[in-house]
Amino acid sequence: MKRTLTIALLAVLGLASFSVTKAEAQRHREASIGFKVGKLNVNARFRSPFSRVRQAPHCHTSHCGIVRTGGFYKIESYPVVRRGFYKNVHVPARYETRYDSCGNPFTVLIEAACTRRVYVPGRTVYERRRVWVKPSVTYSCGY
Repeated sequence: MKRTLTIALLAVLGLASFSVTKAEAQRHREASIGFKVGKLNVNARFRSPFSRVRQAPHCHTSHCGIVRTGGFYKIESYPVVRRGFYKNVHVPARYETRYDSCGNPFTVLIEAACTRRVYVPGRTVYERRRVWVKPSVTYSCGY
């Protein structure tokens, strides 16, 4: 019991003496403190009260690697609506074989050949085309 109280008192004193400046809070957004009492490690981690402070814009330095990508072709598919249309279709003649009273076969015209006008309904077709993607320059830091 005595040991636990001693550890708790040391932890409170250690945290009370710990202070974070606004610049450190903006840089790290989190603070932690720790110390060892005998075989026991005491660690405390807490968020800075300045964690909602907006970061300054990132300025690229020599540490930010430049990543260049060459241009390339990309295949895109896009929908195209085709309108319906009429089409002339040739219908061949229909014949039938019949037999006379003596059993001899003869051919009879059932329907003459003609041309009919048929409507083909509209439909959506997906066409593909090659599109050139320009070369780009990005930074490896992610900004």
